[in-house]
Amino acid sequence: MPSTTNVNETARYTLNMAGKEVSQAEPLGLEAISVEDHQDMIGMAELTFAGGLGMSWSSIKMDSPLDMNFGGDTFKVFSGVVVGMKHAYQNGRDTLTIRAMDPLCKLQASRKTKTFDKMKDSDMFSQIISEAGLQIGNIEATEEEHPYTFQRNESMLEFVRRLAARNGMVVRAMEGKIDMVKPQAMGSNSIKKTQLISLDYEMSPKALPKNTTVVGWDYLKKEKVEGKASSGDISTIGGGANAVSDAPTWIGDNYISDVYTGSQSMAKNMATAELNRMSRNFLKGRAVVQGNGRLHVGAGVDFQDHRPGFNASVMVNSSRHRVFQGSGHTTEIQFVSNTKPQ
Repeated sequence: MPSTTNVNETARYTLNMAGKEVSQAEPLGLEAISVEDHQDMIGMAELTFAGGLGMSWSSIKMDSPLDMNFGGDTFKVFSGVVVGMKHAYQNGRDTLTIRAMDPLCKLQASRKTKTFDKMKDSDMFSQIISEAGLQIGNIEATEEEHPYTFQRNESMLEFVRRLAARNGMVVRAMEGKIDMVKPQAMGSNSIKKTQLISLDYEMSPKALPKNTTVVGWDYLKKEKVEGKASSGDISTIGGGANAVSDAPTWIGDNYISDVYTGSQSMAKNMATAELNRMSRNFLKGRAVVQGNGRLHVGAGVDFQDHRPGFNASVMVNSSRHRVFQGSGHTTEIQFVSNTKPQ
């Protein structure tokens, strides 16, 4: 993991666009970078160039690929395409702002009605990503084969996110490839107290049920289906105690009956997915550190050297990287957790 300090040191970055490599040593007029990502949104990047300083503006085209990494790391903090430009002139000074989005934007720019017969959700996902001409990343296989599934006048992104949600998964772009995975913390990035610029989080069990039950109807067998999830079904974040296991406030079970569930296994998967989603509301917060490209959506973070009972293990839910040429690079993360700090 790249070093993380509370000193806003000069940024190191490498950016490839329109056949040019832009770096700290050769900025080609680059003044600022902003990269934002969120678990439930399309990743975005914004670059600002000053005029007449090396980058040929006319070489930048819509849909041009754009990749970047920070801190000398090979991990691509952003990989996408140019989707917009903004030219401004004031007091003799020209600037060009480039806006780019990750490949999920291509799934969003669509609308279809389609029927999928006798297919698993993971197979439908793979088919859609391939038809969109995008690269398939990590796909967690699903087990149940559905008699039929409708894509109802919705974008490909809306549809694959619906498939993912009913299996407790998320759809995300990672280094230019599309994943469908369960939102578990990836890796472990340790951040000590002295390495923080700021940290702010809160925790509360008031919205945590101990159990969730999903009730549905099997239209083929004409019978009720029911699935139940409890604290043992929680995918915990870090090594702290499971916050759901002794949640004291919620009275009784959490019941859901307004969703389509055609089988017992589907009801169980949906109950597990919903309880895991709710569990991640136990702890929520925000931190700012010296720029670190490894702090991306889904990354695991362990905060260290705080008072006992306040060293949280969390999962990054959104990230924002900001770089200013000749100045510094900061990373702001918003995070969640379903375990108690140690």
